[in-house]
Amino acid sequence: PVWKVFAMAAPQVVVNDPSQNTLSRTAEKLIILLDYSQGLLTRIHNCVHYRRGRVFAELPEKLMEALASKKEDPTAGINRKEGYQIINMKHEVLCQETQFCYETVADILNLTNELHPLFQRLVRDITIFDIHQNTDLTIRFLKVFFNFCRMYLLSSRMSDARIAIYLYILAYREQFTKEPDEAHLVKKYLLSNSNPLRQLQTVLSTLPRISSAITEAIQVMMESFTTWTSYDSIQKGQYFSLSQEPPSTYSLPIDDKKTELYQDATYLDHIGTWIIYLYLIFPEALNEEIPRAQLNAALNDRTVVILFRDELIDAIHEYMALEKTSRKEIKVPTTHIKKVIGQSSSKMQVKEAVTGIKSDALTLRHRQMRELLRREIRGLLDVSQALPGIIPVKLPMLMAALALSRYEIYWVFTHMSLKNSRTKLSFAAPFLPDLMYHCHKLSETILENKDLVTAYYTQQLQLDIREIRPFSEQMRKLKKLDVSVLNLVDKIVSDVETLLPSNLDDNNAVTAAVPSMDISRLAWYQASAEMSKEPSVFRLPQGQAMAKLVNPFINHTRYLDRLSKEVDTRGSMASLWFYRAYLAQIFNTYCLGRWDADGGGADDEKLQYQAIDGKNKNIPYNRQGRYWIVFLQVYSQALHNVHRQRPEELQIIGLGSLQKAEAYLNATTSKIEVCIRNILGQYSQFNAQINPEKVADELIRSRGGDASGAGGGAGGPFKRGGNWKSLPGFESFYPNRKYTETLKHNLDIVGDICSSFAEYDSVQIHNQRIYPAAYLYQLMYDFFYNEIRLMAQESAKTMVRPHRFLSRLDRLFRACSRIGQYINLDLENMIRKILYDDFYDDSVGIAGTSLGMPHKKDSAHQYRPATTNASASTATGTIASASHTSNGSGAGGEGDAAGDGPGATNTTTTSKIPTEPKVEYNVDGSPINPRKLIHDIRDWYVGIVDARCAAPNSGSLWSPLLYGFYEPGNKTHGALENYCSLTELENLCKLIGPSGVRVIDLEVLKIGHAAMTNIKQVLEKNRDLIGGVDMYKFHSEKAWSSLIKRFHGLDVVSQQGVVVGSVILFRKLLRKALYNSLQNTATAADGSSNAFYSSSMKTICDKFFQERVFFESVSDLALDTGIVNDFTDNVMRNIYYQLANNDSKLWSYIPLVFGICFADKFWIDNDVTYDVQLGALTNNGLTLANAVSEMITIYTDQSKHRKMKLLFLDITGKTLLYLKKNQPQNDSINTLFLFLDYFIEINPNDLTHMDLESFSVPYDVIRAQTVKAFGDELGYFSEWKDVKENDDGNYGGGDDNDDQKTQ
Repeated sequence: PVWKVFAMAAPQVVVNDPSQNTLSRTAEKLIILLDYSQGLLTRIHNCVHYRRGRVFAELPEKLMEALASKKEDPTAGINRKEGYQIINMKHEVLCQETQFCYETVADILNLTNELHPLFQRLVRDITIFDIHQNTDLTIRFLKVFFNFCRMYLLSSRMSDARIAIYLYILAYREQFTKEPDEAHLVKKYLLSNSNPLRQLQTVLSTLPRISSAITEAIQVMMESFTTWTSYDSIQKGQYFSLSQEPPSTYSLPIDDKKTELYQDATYLDHIGTWIIYLYLIFPEALNEEIPRAQLNAALNDRTVVILFRDELIDAIHEYMALEKTSRKEIKVPTTHIKKVIGQSSSKMQVKEAVTGIKSDALTLRHRQMRELLRREIRGLLDVSQALPGIIPVKLPMLMAALALSRYEIYWVFTHMSLKNSRTKLSFAAPFLPDLMYHCHKLSETILENKDLVTAYYTQQLQLDIREIRPFSEQMRKLKKLDVSVLNLVDKIVSDVETLLPSNLDDNNAVTAAVPSMDISRLAWYQASAEMSKEPSVFRLPQGQAMAKLVNPFINHTRYLDRLSKEVDTRGSMASLWFYRAYLAQIFNTYCLGRWDADGGGADDEKLQYQAIDGKNKNIPYNRQGRYWIVFLQVYSQALHNVHRQRPEELQIIGLGSLQKAEAYLNATTSKIEVCIRNILGQYSQFNAQINPEKVADELIRSRGGDASGAGGGAGGPFKRGGNWKSLPGFESFYPNRKYTETLKHNLDIVGDICSSFAEYDSVQIHNQRIYPAAYLYQLMYDFFYNEIRLMAQESAKTMVRPHRFLSRLDRLFRACSRIGQYINLDLENMIRKILYDDFYDDSVGIAGTSLGMPHKKDSAHQYRPATTNASASTATGTIASASHTSNGSGAGGEGDAAGDGPGATNTTTTSKIPTEPKVEYNVDGSPINPRKLIHDIRDWYVGIVDARCAAPNSGSLWSPLLYGFYEPGNKTHGALENYCSLTELENLCKLIGPSGVRVIDLEVLKIGHAAMTNIKQVLEKNRDLIGGVDMYKFHSEKAWSSLIKRFHGLDVVSQQGVVVGSVILFRKLLRKALYNSLQNTATAADGSSNAFYSSSMKTICDKFFQERVFFESVSDLALDTGIVNDFTDNVMRNIYYQLANNDSKLWSYIPLVFGICFADKFWIDNDVTYDVQLGALTNNGLTLANAVSEMITIYTDQSKHRKMKLLFLDITGKTLLYLKKNQPQNDSINTLFLFLDYFIEINPNDLTHMDLESFSVPYDVIRAQTVKAFGDELGYFSEWKDVKENDDGNYGGGDDNDDQKTQ
């Protein structure tokens, strides 16, 4: 048993040695027994909350019920019960599971045998217990005695542990064929412990004087107790109103009477509890006036007393049932008890004058006390921080303030957690976090100025010595005190003087560690015990004078060498660990705030003091969020509850504290995220108000009209009245104050909580150091990281159009600028860093360097997004991922100015785009190549180019007139023009910059590369066929028809040519948008323009192009400014050129192959028309012209560019004429003549319209077709005359006989 270990550790104390049988040695036992009893209470508390082991849990319930029965020996005959065979078979394991409970009860009995004779001797030999005379002896005696009583009361609450004790006896008997030696005493104890009060009364019945001795000891403290528990006395006495005193009095020491009063405040949390316990055990004492007065004072202060940790006693309930729970020999004064309870403040209902709240007097007084202490302790803290020099002078005052504040804090939690729901008090503590925070802050301030305290009390002890020595010499001369006592006092003084620090610097600060003075304090403790025996020296005036000199002297030594322990004794909140459920309730209610949406504000006191019952109460936010960090400090102190008798609690409480700290950090950061999202949503609403359509709707409604266009009744749409208060600009109008109060409420919460994060650099909890500010930064980083991704989403699978993404980011920056006034983080730079990191990819290099040669992977593989690293962030997500959803605003708002709606989903093809490389991770779990937002944007645009822009017959058209890609039939938010028009791409480039453009460009190039590869395969298949054709003599229809029939893959050439042309056009469009964005974007720092950079590069590149001078580095840099020409876009040229593999002759047949491809069904059987509004062919065929032009430029020498392009015009013109001759009714062929005109327009340096007249189709034919297209669009023509060949070889209308060409 543990008590034997303690006895072996200190044999000189607990062994009954006759040579050491002095009163001082007896009193010295109290030091060891006080610590041991505290540890034993810890073990009993663990038994109360005992958890069944594995074998214990296997036993049947009937066996358990038999062992739980209140019999003298429940183990008798238990072997006949069902399930006993489990005990027989697994007795060894069962012994290990239950041994702890058995030994705990055995140690209670052993401690009882130690304490009973000790109490008997103390109350017999010591005639006076006075906290102001023999302080240490009195306090230790009372603490040990009431710890002894608590052990009996606490052990009566054991349930499973009681069964475990009987199981241990049975398992021990099975293992050793006999019961443990103390088994019969343990059984007897458990039987009697079913009524612990009666059991205690029986044990203490042989100590008749102990009740009166404790009553007298408590009576000495009653004056201080009534002072500190009275709100009126503290308010009138102004014991803590230091800030209201003249500054000239700050340096004056506190007088002796007040110092004694402040010292008594240390024991305030014990006195009331001791009184309630005392008269539960000795109720017969209540027949006298003094005990009744003491009990009345105690019940007026509290009705719930702490048994141990979170185990509580309802005092009113226990006293009302005292007659039933006491011994029959004791006559309980029931009448007096009922009268005392009836006069207690808990039974008196009062109405507060200020708030008008009805409550019992007890709750109201403690509420007033907390408010008074909150104001006073804040004042003390302000003065202490402004003038640290007053801390040592006013240290007793500060210590008393800490003790009283902690007492009121514990009062709240003990009364909140009372388990008897019938008597549970309804009360509120709206400013409790404030009190807790400043109480903790005051403790820290005292310890931060430890050097000042040490220096001050070093000098104070020297002054004390100068007073004690003359007094001692005088007593020797007068022979008023025993010489042994005076010798002991002189020795104590000499020892302390020797230990005093002697090395002070120029500022009187101590430069070395102060040695411990415990030996001197122990010597005075022993001396005071000897002086307390009959005849007591303390009853003499000289003895009392000696005590008044030596007791302060001893207290001053404590401030010198154990200041931190003294502060913890009065200010530690470690025991709140056991009230963590109610801590969370206070935190959630007052620190996070529940906004009163029904009208009450923070200024409404009646709403502030609503009871915390969790039933639809709207409790205003009282700015308590700024004090939430104190809850982390509570958990940092939780390990102070661990006692060395129960070391297993170290891991239990330590790990639990870490989990709770994590939960509080998550709760606060989650609240910040919610508030910031609400703030962003509020800014989204403000932005939506300036939408012209919304303003017009509100104006119509304000005048009584209908925004849908319906009339407004008799007054029409301009009728007076309506909801004019909802118009933009009226948010600050007084009736609309709720509109802005919500925004301010969220800003207040964010500011308060974030300011608390900055209070402490770090907090040590268990074996880890937590950095709250870094935690906040990381979580805020993750929040904005995810928020920006949500802003980029139109829906779960659709990206928002760049213009709206930019608008959302603009609102985000404006909101963060406002939030930045409330939070101690540079949010704007944080977001800029996120954007920079998200839009920069190391794999493509920085702007100004070459992209290199991308390697095309297997085209059969489908592109898929990289797996999101769950450890990197909580919800990174991708645009293509269906697992993440978002509303239209993407930032918690109710919509953008342009309105929100569902967008088109992304149709991803299964070819042409390479598989994303597998994500690999570092040792710390961070991805080596993390998934970035630019990758999501890249995938979205690659999907658009692959599935829409460059996909033949997809309905997407390149418009030379509007210079962009459009979908004429798509009017939804996902329309192509919302992403691929020049304006939208300019907004995209403003977001992603040159580096992001490189990322998109590289993937788009792969699409064109795959298409070119397919074209190359067709060329290689038809190598022999086209090799035998002389393109310059390719004139006859017979040769043309023969080549068409034998050529395989015209469909591939046509469609893949469109793909290549679309890729080329998209890249040029993207680069032009980049150039324009650089021209128009101004830096935020000085307002200067970036146009100089791009304009200079354009001038240089134009000069180089004219001079035919090539510098690769300049070309790369120019490309990243958006300049695209034959020299700058060398990346694409290199990619396509390498496909030739030095086989330039094969690629020289491009004019022939692409000239005859118009005979494919893609052109003539596809109902191709000309879209006048877009200036495009409906099969997007005009992009082929760009592809052919670019291929000729790449695969032929510059001197042959014009020649090859003329050849393409010639072959294409003949192809169209032959097709028209063979299919005169095919209207699509008529439209294809416009292709030739477009080809000349995109090659102004090599071709003119005269070339068309000379080498291909007469331009009048193309002009007639253009007139026809516009005429059909405008409705000018009702009859169409086909263009066909006349008998004379000329071309004209089918019904016109003249030889004039069609006009």
